[in-house]
This record gives sequence, structure tokens and C-alpha cells, in this order.
Amino acid sequence: MVSKRIQVLDQTTGQPLVGANVFETANNRNGSITNIDGYTTIQALSNSQRFTISYMGFNSRTYSILEMPYVIPLIEDINSLDTVIITVPKPTPAASNINWWLIALGVITIGAAAYLGSQSNTSSTKKKIKTITV
Repeated sequence: MVSKRIQVLDQTTGQPLVGANVFETANNRNGSITNIDGYTTIQALSNSQRFTISYMGFNSRTYSILEMPYVIPLIEDINSLDTVIITVPKPTPAASNINWWLIALGVITIGAAAYLGSQSNTSSTKKKIKTITV
């Protein structure tokens, strides 16, 4: 059995990526996540087993356990969605129920747009949403 301790960092800032996923590429049930300092230990039965390192908003990387470096910098994915900010005015007593339904509908719409945008590799179908005011 081969064991290796690795650290996953943001390549731009050098900060550890807390909760990065490290899993065996052929069997995604064999894996772990990084701790608060970006460290995790992985184990493989052979030197040829491949592992994928991923973190939301960053490009994934795949290595065999033998070629995997001890420090793995991930690059931010420039094609991911921009930050979504939802602002809500202070509700009036008569309109408070309506406002909350509109907020729920807006969040569902944003989630659907993000999902549909992630299903295609062409930039023309990706949705860029910056601010939504309800």
C-alpha cells in the first residue's frame, strides 16, 4: 500500500484550500477532503492508481499517486460564474409573504441558470449574473 500526505493550495494567493476533494479517479468512493491547513493523506494499493484533486471554482488536476507532488496548486477557473448577490428591501407587513416567495423563486432561477450554463463548454450558453434585486 502506498500512502502520501499532500497539501492543496490556491496558486494565486498561496492560501490552503479547505475542503478540497481528493478522490480516486476510477472509484470516487475512495477519497478524502483537505483539513483547515489544506492537508490530507491518501492511500493507494498500487503506484498506478490515479487521483483527482478538485475544488469549487478551480480547475481540477489528476495524477497517479507516484507522480503526485506533495504541494498541489490549483488554478482558479476563469469560466465559472461570477458572484451572485441577492439584495432584499425591508419588507412591509402586507407584502412580507409575497417578498419571500419572490426571493425563493429568484434563488431557484439562479440555480437553474447556473446548472444549465455548466452543462455546455461554449461560452455563449453560460449565464453571468452579478446582482439581482427582489
